[in-house]
Amino acid sequence: MCGYGARPPLTQERLSALPDGKLSYRMKRRLGVGREVLILEPRELLRRLATLVPPPRAHLVRYHGVFGPASKWRSEIVPAPSAGACLAPAPCSGGTRDGSRPAASPPRPLDSRIPWHELLLRVFHEDILTCPCGGRRKVIAFIDEKPVIERILRHLGLPTTGPPTAPARLHAPAEASLWQDDVPELQQSLR
Repeated sequence: MCGYGARPPLTQERLSALPDGKLSYRMKRRLGVGREVLILEPRELLRRLATLVPPPRAHLVRYHGVFGPASKWRSEIVPAPSAGACLAPAPCSGGTRDGSRPAASPPRPLDSRIPWHELLLRVFHEDILTCPCGGRRKVIAFIDEKPVIERILRHLGLPTTGPPTAPARLHAPAEASLWQDDVPELQQSLR
């Protein structure tokens, strides 16, 4: 499996440079039109290789049939998690102020929703529900109305607006777009 995953899309032994600056790639098998060698401009070869790169955060493995996520028979095929496995995060390494360890939270039921405080514990290794006095905090209200939030912040003497934001990136001049590929031309060359 590791050998298969480490295989490059091209083997360098089959790739060679021609005297006119073009590249030739000797195929493993003949193409449908009977050609054994592809002769490409360097830029065209890079365009074809770029189409093999998957888009970011895209699933690379898709399951169909009984392995698909909506299959009625998936529970018959895929093994259930073991009874000893616990999906709750490990308690944080630090204790409370008095040196005692915080009480371990009971394992949560297996569902798709993970509470926000557990997500913050996973990412920042900080249990935000631990009170400095050693007890546990409890959420008593969730305020999402802007006028109420501004009134509370004003009462506490805190700023009611966020810091100024800079633009994400500078706009490049039109000459900088020359490196980008012409998508219809690329799609036509791949057919």
